[in-house]
Amino acid sequence: MEILQRIKSMGCLRWYSLKEKLALDFEDLVFSKFVDKNTLQLDILKMIKTVINHSSKSSLKVKDIQDALEKLCSKHDDLWHVCCGHDIVHLLVIGFQKMLGSHSSSALKAEEIERSLRLSYEEAYFHTSELYQGLLNWQKNNSAFSIF
Repeated sequence: MEILQRIKSMGCLRWYSLKEKLALDFEDLVFSKFVDKNTLQLDILKMIKTVINHSSKSSLKVKDIQDALEKLCSKHDDLWHVCCGHDIVHLLVIGFQKMLGSHSSSALKAEEIERSLRLSYEEAYFHTSELYQGLLNWQKNNSAFSIF
């Protein structure tokens, strides 16, 4: 939960961008520009500025976005609904690089961690999920199609 708490503001920024149709670009964002490698804390102002610059949206006001994020983040406590898995992985990469020391930024990639996490997800977990149950119900109601 500690990692989710640290990345919450990024999730809220993504959400705010969608909600307000800002079209901010989060693709290939360099997290090390706004994450403290020792504490894994996000510098909110640096994060907002980095995303604005990365998105080429210089007309946006940092202070307005910061105020909106504070309001949005304070209203939502379910971190699993706010946080994005890709953002969590990018934070983990920075943490692993610091903890393991011998991993250079070019050696450890977010894609490798994401792949490992997908491979570690057992079929038995999927069978207990709401998604699986929903797919079974859909298949039952649409007998012309077979998913499983």
